[in-house]
Amino acid sequence: MSDWEKKVREWHAVGLISEDQAASIRAHEGSMDAPELLDSDEATGVTAAVEAVGYLGGALAVAAAFFFMSEIIPDLSEVGQVGLAGLLTAVFIAAGAFVRKSSPAGRRLKSVLWAASVVGTAATVGLLATGLFEDNAAAVALAASVSALVVAAITWMMNKSALGNVMLLFAIIGSTTLLIAVLNDNTHGSFYGLAVWAIGVAWMVLSWGGYTPPARPGMVVGSVAALVGAQITATDSFRLHGLILGVITVMLILISGARLERIGLLIAGAIGVVVFSVQVALKIFGSELAVAVALVVIAALLVIGAVAASRRRKGEMLQ
Repeated sequence: MSDWEKKVREWHAVGLISEDQAASIRAHEGSMDAPELLDSDEATGVTAAVEAVGYLGGALAVAAAFFFMSEIIPDLSEVGQVGLAGLLTAVFIAAGAFVRKSSPAGRRLKSVLWAASVVGTAATVGLLATGLFEDNAAAVALAASVSALVVAAITWMMNKSALGNVMLLFAIIGSTTLLIAVLNDNTHGSFYGLAVWAIGVAWMVLSWGGYTPPARPGMVVGSVAALVGAQITATDSFRLHGLILGVITVMLILISGARLERIGLLIAGAIGVVVFSVQVALKIFGSELAVAVALVVIAALLVIGAVAASRRRKGEMLQ
């Protein structure tokens, strides 16, 4: 065992670093059997310049796709439209597969290319399904979303990137809500919100448990999905229930962020405080002046709490 590995284990054991931080250090330093430059961009051939060229090519491909969609695709036959979209998607998939992921730049470039392939898959299948379900827009969207879900799941399992994590969650949410719409097109909007909220909370828990890595972005995007779901739930006759759900969600996100020391969760929770505190104050007081006073009080309490927590932590460290 190398000296740095012993230090990492010691720091983790006494609580100086988290499990994620320990994993990041190990990824940066490399294993004790590998040369130091094995994971570097120079050693793998994926430098910043190569990565930039890849992004430029991807941007041009997206621009070409928009040009084709606006100027050329309307004049093509259905077979031509599907073939063109499928070809562009195949290029993204193949390019992502050929990029080596043994360096940070390679992993980033691969994740971007495969994210583009997820979108391309949805577009290709959507065009194909349009000819099959002409009078059922929900069925077309569901087919596109499910196909994107399959590609997102496969590419995420092969790369485990933050962008792949986000794309997979979006595909799951899209497929779930569209399935509800296909099964019952009269479903109340609040039930869509509950579905999004449940998926977001589940994603947070799974990411925290290490089942949907990387953990940090997974927990953040899951918390955002939960907040959006709670907001969607707070409509019409279910407004009070949705606001209560939103407040509880914000509290759980803030508590989790504080205990786990995740700044991303704290930021998401702070945004949730702003969004739901205004709505709750309006619901309770019904006055704009009362809302303003309530927001000032909440802000003061948060600042006081932050200062108290920092002083307490400083005292603990001195002891």
